[in-house]
Amino acid sequence: MKRSFNKVFVAWVILISASVTGVYADGEEKLFFSKAYMTSAVISPKGTSIASIVNTEHGQELNISYEDKRPTRTLLNLSEFTPDNAYIGRLAWLDEQTLSTQFVEIKKGVEGLVDTQAVKFLLVIQIPKNAEDDPVIKSVRTKGQLVNPLGDENDAFLYAKSGLYSKVYKVKPSLLTPHKKRLNKLSKKDGGQFRKKNEVVSIKGYAVRWFFNSGGEIKGVLSFNAEGSLSLSNVGKDGEFNPLKSWDTSRWDNNGTDKKLIPIAIAEDENTFYCLDYNEQEVRSVYKVNFVKDSETLVYESSEYEIVNLITSENSSEVVGVKVMKNGELINHYTSTFDLGKQDRPDSSKSLSSKISETADGRLSLVFSESFNHPGQFILIDNKTQSKRIIGSTFPPIKNPLKTKQLEGQVQVDGLIIPYLINIPNTARKKKFPLIVYPHGGPIGPFDTKYYDASVQYFNAKGFAVLRVNFRGSGGHSIELKHAGTNQWGNLMLKDIREATRAVIKRADIDSDKVCIFGISYGGYAATMLTITDPSLFQCGVSMAGVSDVNLFLNSPYPSKVQDQWLKDNVGDTVADYDLIKSISPAYQIDKLERPLLIMHGDEDRVVDVEHAYRLKLMLDKYRKNYEWKIFENQGHSSDTVEQMQVLYKTATQFIRKHIHSK
Repeated sequence: MKRSFNKVFVAWVILISASVTGVYADGEEKLFFSKAYMTSAVISPKGTSIASIVNTEHGQELNISYEDKRPTRTLLNLSEFTPDNAYIGRLAWLDEQTLSTQFVEIKKGVEGLVDTQAVKFLLVIQIPKNAEDDPVIKSVRTKGQLVNPLGDENDAFLYAKSGLYSKVYKVKPSLLTPHKKRLNKLSKKDGGQFRKKNEVVSIKGYAVRWFFNSGGEIKGVLSFNAEGSLSLSNVGKDGEFNPLKSWDTSRWDNNGTDKKLIPIAIAEDENTFYCLDYNEQEVRSVYKVNFVKDSETLVYESSEYEIVNLITSENSSEVVGVKVMKNGELINHYTSTFDLGKQDRPDSSKSLSSKISETADGRLSLVFSESFNHPGQFILIDNKTQSKRIIGSTFPPIKNPLKTKQLEGQVQVDGLIIPYLINIPNTARKKKFPLIVYPHGGPIGPFDTKYYDASVQYFNAKGFAVLRVNFRGSGGHSIELKHAGTNQWGNLMLKDIREATRAVIKRADIDSDKVCIFGISYGGYAATMLTITDPSLFQCGVSMAGVSDVNLFLNSPYPSKVQDQWLKDNVGDTVADYDLIKSISPAYQIDKLERPLLIMHGDEDRVVDVEHAYRLKLMLDKYRKNYEWKIFENQGHSSDTVEQMQVLYKTATQFIRKHIHSK
């Protein structure tokens, strides 16, 4: 269950110019939401060029900007390059004039006959020195993956093929053929380069991932053998593969809740790897594991989204971020440091600054910078002179930090410290602000961070203060806080939110008579329950995709067996605890409701079925309660379009303003 309604290339943000300090009127939601612009960037080995992926109204583009400030040029425009739905993945410089990118085309199938498929290519783009000339776009037609760009070596990169025997080859871009060019009888696919003389290394078994050190040397491989076992091996000085760890994949389905730590990236320490836990309900945790010492350390937790890969620096094995899954699409989340103690605890820095790329000699660095009131910029830094230049922004209309304030606090509830964040509108205006309490989804694992949250800044711009509570069960803080959420859905989690709200409304800048609670997914459940149980505290409630019948949620047909077990262990057993679970379900407490509710839901939700909304509506009608209602057609658990987001937040804002004055 997630609060976010962001989709890659449809990320949401307020579009407020630096001069705006007032509150926007209703009906202007189009000013606040748009697609993200620049999503990733990487600097060339010598620093003459910066490649970036940007989104335009016509689709995705691959652009090049220059250190010497020449005009930016477009190398690849997807709307012109292919008629199919497509996107650009990882960027990597092969040398100063050659760039590679993972290119994916979505080939739509024929209903009932052919499935829709994702077709992947490694595109190799040779950039002409003359700006008037077109780039030469080539592709590797042999199935496999780029494993090392060899940025300090001209006209060469390492490419891996997997099969009964898995091999790594050194490939010359100059010998590849242009993308989609027909081969004749005299032509050889990929220039005939996938042969014995170009082999760098070979191993028996299907290689899933190759690992390299900062010097470009192969240091390890993760591979399946003929019996189906997964093995991690390192490469010794003699070039021999030495087994470090193996997993019997035939027994994975019986692992229950035990960790399944699989290597994703190599660390600088010998025999040590960054791993994801594939037995999590949704992969949100990153561990640093030494497979010789059999030691593990939790180093990072994703705030809300499923982690599918790590982002490493092009010139080292340093991890600079994670790739997360947002509504079926990938997007980059950069981190200040890959250390949970510094990255996500409330006593750390209020801004994020991550070095995501640098030149081979370290002269220039490309840094991604973000803060709670600014969505992020890509900055080129000269490490010798300390001069800085903004290369691009995730949302260009926000040139300067928004004039809002963020504070961190905590409250003790039943002996446990509960951290929270308060975001307040323009503090130059001396007034009391109405408060929106905004519990996150999940609820176990996700958490609210101190970094940019478009929804929070949107509500600030509308004149509301926003309270986000990292109630028990939330990740990103202590293991104690996370584990304390077990079986506390309708009990102490709600008490944490309630007590944090009571503490915050004592502030001189908060109007305690104007408090509403708004949540999505579990946050929607919490909003409904607390509106029912605490009418003296909350004047209204807004639920989007919220659970109304916890037993119904536990009996959903969609979760896997592992997820079913997780729900039983962390939420409750619908057989043994049926009556208890019914008692914490909003649908069966509606007779006690005194405050107005807004219920919203997507009619194609496969996480929290729309039946939850209809059951709640049935009871609201039965007891003739004050409520408003909206079903989003053709929408799942998340909003997929700008228009849906605009309608959602406009509807919520109008409802809150209508009812927040009543007591």
